[in-house]
Amino acid sequence: MSASDAPSTGIRVVVIDDHAMVAESLALALGAAGIDVVGQAPTLAKGVAMVAEVRPNVVLLDFRLPDGDGIEGLAAIQAAHPNTPVLVLTAVADDRTAIDVMAAGAAGYLTKDRAMGDLVHAVTTAAAGQTVMGSDLFASVLARMRAPQVHDGFALTAREREALQLLATGLGVDQVAASMGVSRNTARKYVQAVLQKLGAHTQLEAVALARRSSLLAPSD
Repeated sequence: MSASDAPSTGIRVVVIDDHAMVAESLALALGAAGIDVVGQAPTLAKGVAMVAEVRPNVVLLDFRLPDGDGIEGLAAIQAAHPNTPVLVLTAVADDRTAIDVMAAGAAGYLTKDRAMGDLVHAVTTAAAGQTVMGSDLFASVLARMRAPQVHDGFALTAREREALQLLATGLGVDQVAASMGVSRNTARKYVQAVLQKLGAHTQLEAVALARRSSLLAPSD
């Protein structure tokens, strides 16, 4: 099926990658799945400006760019557009980098050797407000979860605890927002606060830590 024949998913993506061939390959693969790449940028500065201009649903961000890395890119995009999920792409898998990227607020972390089907799934998952975590990162998170954890009193507000309860039922950010009767941006802030206060890097890890610390209601 060609990109023009694919039924549209309504998802709009900006690709920030300094390798034109990689960016074009990503655009073709996503287009064939009905995902519209509405912009491509070779630098972080141009990418942030493009996000402001075209307002995509998801950003694909190369970890290594001429004017910054993925952590800097996440900070720049989130500062200007906190509602935009960012998937970080990298050529080399590294557990420490993966954990740092997720802690910085990425919607996901993917290596470029993954199948295009994995990329399509990651984009649609991120667009739905959920976190994307590959099996390599999952193993690292599990190892971290098994290690002793000491946190600063789990000082969650009532609304943050409510968001945590909803995460524990398997809901994504969009569903949390709907259940709490708040905007997606507000729900995302609650979720990020929960992760930060629990010292978690992903929603899955936050729920696991909360269960171990008896922060969740008995019914969950």
